[in-house]
Amino acid sequence: MKIELKQIKVRDIVSGYTNNEEEGVTGFNGSLNIRPPYQREFVYKDKQQKAVISTIVRGFPLNTMYWVKNEDDSFELLDGQQRTTFFYLLLKYLNFDGHFSIHYAVREQSDTFLKEFSVAAILNADYAKLDNEEFQDIYFFKKSIFIIDKYLKNIKKPDFLDYVKSKVRFLYISIPKE
Repeated sequence: MKIELKQIKVRDIVSGYTNNEEEGVTGFNGSLNIRPPYQREFVYKDKQQKAVISTIVRGFPLNTMYWVKNEDDSFELLDGQQRTTFFYLLLKYLNFDGHFSIHYAVREQSDTFLKEFSVAAILNADYAKLDNEEFQDIYFFKKSIFIIDKYLKNIKKPDFLDYVKSKVRFLYISIPKE
C-alpha cells in the first residue's frame, strides 16, 4: 500500500463546496467527502483548538488528516473532521463570505445551529450559561467561538482571513480504500 503525504491550501478545500442532504458535504471541487455519516459528534478540546490557532498564526501546516481514496478518485475524510469543523467555525468568525458550510444530517439540531448561528450573538451571550446547553455539539460549537475570540480578538479580520485563505495548508495522507 502506497501512502503519500500531500499539502492543500484552504482555498482549494473550500473550492467547489457542496452541501447536499442526500449526498453529504463535499469540498475540493466535489472530490472530498468532508463529513461522512459515521463521524462522531464535535468534541474538540480547548487545548486542541488553541493548538490549531497557534499553528495558523505561526504559519505551519495544520496537522495531518487522513483521506481514503475511493475507486472513482474522490476522497472521504477518515480522520480530521474535528479540525475541519473547528476550521469552519474559525472562517465564520473571520466573516468568510464564500460558499463553505458543514451539514450534520444525523443531528438535526446541530445542523440547524450551524446554518443559523451568529458569531456576534454567541459572543454577546453569558459564557457562564454555556454549561446549560442541551446538545453536546452546540455546546462545543459555541465554546469554540469563545476560544477563537479569546486568541484573535485584536486581529484585523479581513487581513487575517486573506492570510488564512492563501497561506494556511492542510496536510493529508491519501490512503487507498481496501
